Amino acid sequence: MNPRLEKIEADGKAERRNNNRIKLASQCNDYVALNAKLDSLDKDIAALETKLQTDQSDYLKKFFVSLNDWFKRFGSHDFMLERGETKQGYTPIYFLKVKYKGQAIDESALSHVFSESDRRALALAVFWTQLQSLPEPALAEQIVVLDDPLTSFDDHRVTAVHSELAATVEKVRQIVVLSHYRHDIEMFFETFRDQPHVRLLALVAGGANGTGIEAGDPREFVLTEHQKAHVRMTAFGDGHTNDHSSGDLRIFFEVELDSRFAAQIAQHKLEALQLGEKLEMLFEHGVIAEDIKKQCHNWRHVLNPSHHTWAGADLENQRNTVRDFLNFVYNRLIRKQRS
Repeated sequence: MNPRLEKIEADGKAERRNNNRIKLASQCNDYVALNAKLDSLDKDIAALETKLQTDQSDYLKKFFVSLNDWFKRFGSHDFMLERGETKQGYTPIYFLKVKYKGQAIDESALSHVFSESDRRALALAVFWTQLQSLPEPALAEQIVVLDDPLTSFDDHRVTAVHSELAATVEKVRQIVVLSHYRHDIEMFFETFRDQPHVRLLALVAGGANGTGIEAGDPREFVLTEHQKAHVRMTAFGDGHTNDHSSGDLRIFFEVELDSRFAAQIAQHKLEALQLGEKLEMLFEHGVIAEDIKKQCHNWRHVLNPSHHTWAGADLENQRNTVRDFLNFVYNRLIRKQRS
């Protein structure tokens, strides 16, 4: 080939390469930049994975510290809860390890070590730990619903949970506790009934619309049967109601007598005696005066449901009897005065 043609062809190839480089320069630059970004992202991912593991570890440490604290507050003082971890595969699996008085408990033996109260306390502790770990703004928006959370709890556990409920009600939007255990509800309202945010709602069966919800009075709810009988008798005696029962008065009389002279009845071992015999023995031991004994015997007969006062239909006579009876109980039924 002619040398000149060879040179022209070589120059043409060089020029085409230069033109191609110019055309592809932006793509090459993009490729180089993308490779650099990928290298940077790989480093960021590694750093973020390390930070995530650190954050998870810190969170779990705090979680288990809080969990143990709540578990103990709810009455399970002899247990220590620890985090277990299985690293099989790509994803670590966390599980609960339990120690009882410092001794590690095998998972298969937990059912023999945990009482029913411990199991429920653990479930409540896990729930409460999650709740209390929320940031304040998120916590303030929470509606907390607990369904019979204190079933099978001892009284000391119940008291601890009640105290925490009362403390938390100011931090969340609302707490709803559903329970059909009267003792649990009574214990709560005996202590916290005067708190402004506490309400009592009761399911009431019957009526045209079936079961409904009615607001209740916590003060009335915690009254004992003896106190309720007093309320009924006072309302009847004052003419506010026509609802009365001679049986209420007879039982009320015996309860008041046993309460008023509880120490003397126990001292002289009179608990098993019938009312009439008990009155005689209280007189014999110098606890009550003879005139009080006679009046007590008289009331014992008057309060018999078959007595004419109760067999008749004269409400005003019955009201007068109730008023006289309450006056006797609260103003005259006293110990014999020492001379």
